[in-house]
Amino acid sequence: MRKTLFVLTSVVLLLISVNIYAQTEEDYIIKGNEKFDSEDYKGAILDYTKAIEINPNSTSAYVMRGNCYYNISDYENAVLDYSKALEINPSHLKALFARANCYRILKKYEDAINDYTTIVEMDPENYDALGFRGISYYSIQKYQEALSDLNNSLEFNGDNFRFIWYRGKTKLKLGDTVNALTDITKSIEMNPKNSYAYFDRAGIFIDKAEWEKALTDLNTAINLNSKDASYYYNRGYTYENLGKLEEALKDYETALNMNSSYESRLKDKIEELKTKLTENKEDAKN
Repeated sequence: MRKTLFVLTSVVLLLISVNIYAQTEEDYIIKGNEKFDSEDYKGAILDYTKAIEINPNSTSAYVMRGNCYYNISDYENAVLDYSKALEINPSHLKALFARANCYRILKKYEDAINDYTTIVEMDPENYDALGFRGISYYSIQKYQEALSDLNNSLEFNGDNFRFIWYRGKTKLKLGDTVNALTDITKSIEMNPKNSYAYFDRAGIFIDKAEWEKALTDLNTAINLNSKDASYYYNRGYTYENLGKLEEALKDYETALNMNSSYESRLKDKIEELKTKLTENKEDAKN
């Protein structure tokens, strides 16, 4: 009797052991998905890697691991995983779109354009791919191509503030200031948190010598993002043209402290303003 119980116990333990260690590709993908949903991307990567070890042709595991790398800003590894998924399944649109976005973030704009173009050829109604291809064209200074893509995208995807903003930037590069201002303003109305759009609109106001409007936009831009030296440089220039020399000096010094590349433009200007302020104080005493 004892021998029989021992045998039964051994069999049960063996079955439990097999069940623990013989997890399938699908098991690891499910576990990885649960970690992905809880934003444990590094943990999810480990599970998707185990799924790939079991099945080196697991498109889903490569795409999801790529998504994890994307979410932790490891775009190079994301590209590798999306590329592997596309080797297995060249028509995987999600992998293609994700890789195109990685290329754009990595400033590999020609590669991004190639991927977006493939997507549009496979799915002519993919208006996001059209819009992002337009942004990529803008980034390599192909403004006519950018404008065409952004127009076509926005015809069917008119609520995308980023595409509207970039269309405004593109129009500005092409000399269409009036319509550029309209688009950039519309993008701000749709997304009031985009500091770069305020900066772009301030640039238009500076060119038009509308200094108070420029100052308002630059103040907003700096409130949203205080880490960009160009914001302080342009606000300093605006203050200077408004005759507010102390404020101009402070912003110029801030811009220079944040970014030494401004030295050639600001070193003499800062000394000039200091001299003027000293002279103004002396004149006030007399």
